[in-house]
Amino acid sequence: MMKNRLLLLFIYSGIISGAGLKSQCMLAPVDLERLCDASEYVIEGKLTFSKTFVNSFNNNVYTLYTLQAASVYKGLPPDTVCIISLGGSHGLQVTKASPSDELRNGYGFFFLKRSRYLQADIPLERQFELSAAGQGRIWYENGRLSDAFGRYEDPEGFKSMLVLHTGLPVRLNEFSTGSKRGAKRATPTITSFTPTTRTAGTDSIITISGTNFNSPQGSGFVAFRDADAGGASFISPLQSDYISWSNTQIVVKVPTGAGTGTIGVANSDPASVLSSTSLTVPYNLINATFNNVHFPTRLQGLNTGAKMVFTFNTRFYDSTEAKEDFITSMDNWRCKSFINWDTAASVTSASTAANNGTHLVTWDFNDTLSLGVLGVAISNFSGCISGGDTFFYVSDLDVLFNDLPYTGYTWEYGAGVPGTSQFDFESVATHELGHGHQLGHVIDASKVMHYSIGPNERKATISTQDSFGAKNVMAKNVVSVCGQTAMTPLNSTNCSLVALPVDWVDLEGRNLSRHILLTWKVYHEYGVEHYRVARSEDGISFSEIGRVPSSGENGSNQVLTYEFSDRDLQALSNGAYYRIHSIDHDGGEQVSATIYVDEAGRMYFYVSREGHDIIISSSLEAGRHDMHILNSIGQELPYTVNGNKIRLHGAVEGVYYIVYYAAGKTFTQKIVVFE
Repeated sequence: MMKNRLLLLFIYSGIISGAGLKSQCMLAPVDLERLCDASEYVIEGKLTFSKTFVNSFNNNVYTLYTLQAASVYKGLPPDTVCIISLGGSHGLQVTKASPSDELRNGYGFFFLKRSRYLQADIPLERQFELSAAGQGRIWYENGRLSDAFGRYEDPEGFKSMLVLHTGLPVRLNEFSTGSKRGAKRATPTITSFTPTTRTAGTDSIITISGTNFNSPQGSGFVAFRDADAGGASFISPLQSDYISWSNTQIVVKVPTGAGTGTIGVANSDPASVLSSTSLTVPYNLINATFNNVHFPTRLQGLNTGAKMVFTFNTRFYDSTEAKEDFITSMDNWRCKSFINWDTAASVTSASTAANNGTHLVTWDFNDTLSLGVLGVAISNFSGCISGGDTFFYVSDLDVLFNDLPYTGYTWEYGAGVPGTSQFDFESVATHELGHGHQLGHVIDASKVMHYSIGPNERKATISTQDSFGAKNVMAKNVVSVCGQTAMTPLNSTNCSLVALPVDWVDLEGRNLSRHILLTWKVYHEYGVEHYRVARSEDGISFSEIGRVPSSGENGSNQVLTYEFSDRDLQALSNGAYYRIHSIDHDGGEQVSATIYVDEAGRMYFYVSREGHDIIISSSLEAGRHDMHILNSIGQELPYTVNGNKIRLHGAVEGVYYIVYYAAGKTFTQKIVVFE
């Protein structure tokens, strides 16, 4: 993400040891010895921003920094050292790589190799890049040292370790590390902030109350936990993100890149304070930065059919297991947000990420990815100004994977749990496609968009909050900007790229006094071994009550009908929920909609989804009955009726109650809506 500066006054005191192998935004930790060995130069010094430029070879935006050396621990660098990183804003063109090696001004240690991204007007011998993406620099922060994993707290101890691997340094210049502070006059306090849950990168606002914030703002700023580093460091908003600032109250937007955790305020004295409670950030959206203002990003229909089409590199396409995992991940995103992504029928020999309109999926060739990187998503944005508003859309999206995840480790493919020396490929693919969907990191170890993953760990499930964030982006995708074609959203009937063993046509049940007769119809049955019938009292916890063998008509294009009778007395007298599970020969499972059959057999309901709406189908025409739909706190919800289908517009996951009147009686039916 584009950031203006990192907070220097707040330090994460719980330093992580790094004993376990973890990957940060699909980075595997690189130990100091290996980092030194991979670097041509190791320099302690001061970094300042220089400029951005567009590379003429691949049309990506890069940022150029100037490094002034204080001490050199390895190599003999030229007088002027320039560090080039992928990503940045150049007018209305923006490139964002996840994980990012974008830097910030400041003092620290830099591990460098010759740059692959060349700037024409600078001599080749002066151009360098980090040896290990986000791990190739270690910052001074308030007299301590910190990297993405927070591994180094004691500067002198770190220098001693560095000398063991490189030798004694050559001292060139003296610079301040920024660790000294002047006399503090007024220490701020945070008494509260509201609300305590906010999304990031969505223009959402929090109000911070307290004392001694100083007014005017001056050099004061608010700090949020950096989701790219799991909260080990901080980011501060752009100046344009501040709504108001007084001595006792600050109103500010939660910036892109912010994660769950405590927040801080620094006043202009300078003095600082951390909150006693945490801000919860359920999801975080990627923004583009233009003229020091954050703007939301979106995906448009850049290919035929108002969709985005990914093209596989030939070698990646031939890696069947990796390709299938990637398609599974894409399929999961498509059916969560209905994003219109597809794969091309043809392949390409291209293996370089370039801003050329071809959305490439490829292995890492010739060590394209930096040391320790498992995968990367590179989004290029184009912008326009229309009617006084500024818009940014993804003009190119490339996803690269390291063919060797880490020295001594391999990929685990499929749905199994990876071993102790394996990384789960589907989890990495789902994570990087999340970035492609314009989701940033969150700080929640259970979520696929959490900044880290380790071997022997599988996190391929898209959570409800991930889904909400993706739908936030999808709502923007369907509106055309900059003369582009708006993306046509998918729906629940066409979102799946993966061939399913059966297409459900219908499921209904009738209470016939002595038994409940369940009838279901399927189309295009393929590879199904049997059907399991499940029953529940509450619509949540189901138990198997019987099995029905399949017809064996594999590949049949006919509608097939199955029946099952439930003679349970409690279900007959009190009503019950039912659903059917199709089980294929390989153990795969597909679940039908859930229906409810009441004790009189008068009405049942089952729930499905069409786009962002919930469809409640019933056994009787809903419009002919007096009916009310309530949420879990008793609020009545509006709905529209078409025959026996009730449409709830924009309903979210949760519990709902249907109150209806029939045969002179009042009936209440609970339904559970899942993502």
